[in-house]
Amino acid sequence: MVYRWLHIFLLSSFLVHTMRVQAQLPRSLHPNITVEKLMSTQVRGVRVAYDAQTRKLYYHSFPGDVYRIEQPANGQPYEVPIASAADHGINYLQGMVFANGVLVLVGNFKETGQRGYGLVVKGIPQADGTWRWERIVQTVPYPSSATLYDHAFNGVCVTPGADSVYVNSGSRTDHGEVEDTGGLYPNTREVPLTATIFKLPLHPPATILLPNDQTALDQSGYVFCRGVRNTFDLALDRQGRLFGVENSGDRDDPEEMNWLRPGRHYGFPWEMGGNQTPQQFSGYNPGQDKLLPATLSPDQQQKFYNDPTFPPKPGNLVITQPIRNLGPDANLVRDPATGQVQQVNSVATFTSHRSPLGLLFDTDNALADFTGDAFVLSYSAGGGVRGGYLFAEEPGEDLLHVRLQYDPAVDNFTVQTTKVADGFISPTDAEWVGNIMYVIEEGRQCIWKLTFRPFDAVAKADLSLSIQSSDRIVAVNRPVSVTLTVRNDGPSEARNVQLENRLPSYLAYTGGDLSNDGGVLTATLASIGAGEHANLVYQLIAQQPGTFRNAVQIRSSGTPDLDSQGGSGTADGQDDTALLTLRTAETGLSVYESPNPNQQPLPVPVSNQPAADPTKADVNIQLVASTLTPNLNDMVSITVVVTNRGGLPTTGITVQHALPNQMVFVSGTGWTQAGTILTGQLTAIPVGGTAYLTFLARVTAGGRLLNQAQVSAADPLDPDSTPGNGLATGEDDTAWLELRVR
Repeated sequence: MVYRWLHIFLLSSFLVHTMRVQAQLPRSLHPNITVEKLMSTQVRGVRVAYDAQTRKLYYHSFPGDVYRIEQPANGQPYEVPIASAADHGINYLQGMVFANGVLVLVGNFKETGQRGYGLVVKGIPQADGTWRWERIVQTVPYPSSATLYDHAFNGVCVTPGADSVYVNSGSRTDHGEVEDTGGLYPNTREVPLTATIFKLPLHPPATILLPNDQTALDQSGYVFCRGVRNTFDLALDRQGRLFGVENSGDRDDPEEMNWLRPGRHYGFPWEMGGNQTPQQFSGYNPGQDKLLPATLSPDQQQKFYNDPTFPPKPGNLVITQPIRNLGPDANLVRDPATGQVQQVNSVATFTSHRSPLGLLFDTDNALADFTGDAFVLSYSAGGGVRGGYLFAEEPGEDLLHVRLQYDPAVDNFTVQTTKVADGFISPTDAEWVGNIMYVIEEGRQCIWKLTFRPFDAVAKADLSLSIQSSDRIVAVNRPVSVTLTVRNDGPSEARNVQLENRLPSYLAYTGGDLSNDGGVLTATLASIGAGEHANLVYQLIAQQPGTFRNAVQIRSSGTPDLDSQGGSGTADGQDDTALLTLRTAETGLSVYESPNPNQQPLPVPVSNQPAADPTKADVNIQLVASTLTPNLNDMVSITVVVTNRGGLPTTGITVQHALPNQMVFVSGTGWTQAGTILTGQLTAIPVGGTAYLTFLARVTAGGRLLNQAQVSAADPLDPDSTPGNGLATGEDDTAWLELRVR
């Protein structure tokens, strides 16, 4: 399917469609969301996109017309046409996005009903209000299947660096069957250019030509991942991770949401929604397939059949599974044994035939109750299509709130989905502008404005964590009691506070106030009043010697935190994390850390030192020894580390090292000896550079072994030290190191 409205529109009568338009209006199912109409559109829209540079909304139609939306302060919004297929060359337009003011369009040019080529085109606005169109990518012509399942080029998303785009090329078949286009392309199923997501540069020196050749595509570097049926929508989360949603075929397989990663394969055509495609197996009988309509239509009879030549799945193929949905909504499946529809607590990912699209993330953490979460639209009116009729086990055409949680056991996410708005008619896309979501409908030719209550407009808590134990030094296999304290300094009550403690290896949970799932401890506190705190007590056991760094965090809170972000990781220094270090009495050199898989990227530390004077060098030294506690007669390696922190290179460095009486010089390159005084020479040290002088000395007696060093000469002179003025001045061109004989 190009997108599922074509399928539904052909199956529904005009009268029924008109009655639905009159009978329902979008409505909010959540107190922090309001819905109002923005405007009607002149044509059936496919995508809506926002240009942050001009602060304008745009939308486009399937045949290639692109419109800018004007919203005057004292008037009704209206549309202004800016381009058509005659301008940009795409007459099968399904994707649109802005990248730093550049409009990117994605789709196909269909030469005939049987053949065409994929296109990625960018529009650059000109000073006179026109647009200059340039082709970023063009494929060679490849065979269309001339069916509703000829998905073509559609979904598009800008990379985190805004220098490239991810582009989805959907499948040309329903489930990998032969689609020979009336005999024009004998035995043709998928081709190398289909069922693939590409990563393509936005500003190549010339138009990129993508071949319809598997080997050449793999060598091109443009293939991001494969095995996607029709990822019609792509989106980045706050961490820059790429996700996509796609619909499955005519069979009642679940619809997928995937965490898309480079080099991965997502199963199509051998798997859809976590189910095996049955046509790949010998002796397949569609009449006994409970996930097919009871009576196959003539079109379906041609697609589902015993297929001995179905390409076998490669033996070395590793398939990345869809994200599992834990409900409470969009989690219906059809039992393959009985054909009955049932609600389950885990499905990959959504109820079949919902046609998920309009994927968005709250990347700005700007929304009350939905901070950082995702949203997905459903195009279809009902939970699925059977025998040409909609069934209503789960009405669709809605907006789902999707909360993701990483599961390290499978290196993937799970989601909890809740319906927060419904009443749309064939919505096809959505876009954020601040805390407003714009939803475009094909069915009603309309754009709706959903206003979300912003983060700053709601009650706030100020949550913090602390952790302590009954002992810090513990015995192996003996329990230690841990107390986790959650404090709320207000100003509002904190609700639904979820805690997480990922235990380090070999630190085991033996009981208490938390739940344990494979070493991931969790707890939920329903309420903590302003100025109050709550304690959770549990027991841990060290299973082998070592040091254990056990980190805990607040995973989420129903009341936003004033100064912390829930679930952001345990290494960002926020006060909603805490660290407990335990050490076994038995000697153990190993250090075990709590896993931290969801840490948000941390900024590069900024130096607090003044800028270096570009006219001066600035030399300082340090002493480093191979051991601080040698035995009598041991050999000790001592290194003088010389660093230039100034803005000018330095040359002619002379270093003096005074050995204690209990040590004798043995050897060292670059050193000369006069009694207990060693003198070393260094050549130039560049700005920010470091040089090293190392020697070996033997311990000949016990006592206090005080090693001292200084820079005795340097060129140019140091601005904050005087070379050779003594070993005990405290200037940064001196250093000392004390050893203790065991």
